[in-house]
Amino acid sequence: MGVMLILDLFHVKKRIWEVAHSLYGQDSDLAKQWAKVQCEQVEAGKADKVMEVLKALLPRGKETKELVEALHTYLGNNLDRMDYPTYRAQGLRVGSGAIESANYHVTGSRVKLQGMRWSPPGSAGMAVLRADMFNDRWERRTKDILAAA
Repeated sequence: MGVMLILDLFHVKKRIWEVAHSLYGQDSDLAKQWAKVQCEQVEAGKADKVMEVLKALLPRGKETKELVEALHTYLGNNLDRMDYPTYRAQGLRVGSGAIESANYHVTGSRVKLQGMRWSPPGSAGMAVLRADMFNDRWERRTKDILAAA
């Protein structure tokens, strides 16, 4: 099958909201309405429509213009990773929250303890051991390590 890359929907929406706030004011009703429509378009697999909207904008201010252009580029560079209706129909996740949480609980909570210092190979080895522990493969890994010694 190969690798399927999915752009995290939460991150896309966050960038849309940043643009909305810059365009129409922090937490204004217009910003909320605009962002809601653009987020719905992205979720519906129509990020190209959002790009058209962005192109038609006439943002005032350098920062706002840069945010609009950056979002347009971001969407354009990732269009092939944003077919959210298809991903959902296949039962795939469209957000990385569960993975980020697992990363913290499996590895981060161990290697980031106070006073811990890790080399890259040491932290990578600890990550493998922690993953084995959480996936009930600890005994097998231990036997393999002892057999190799």
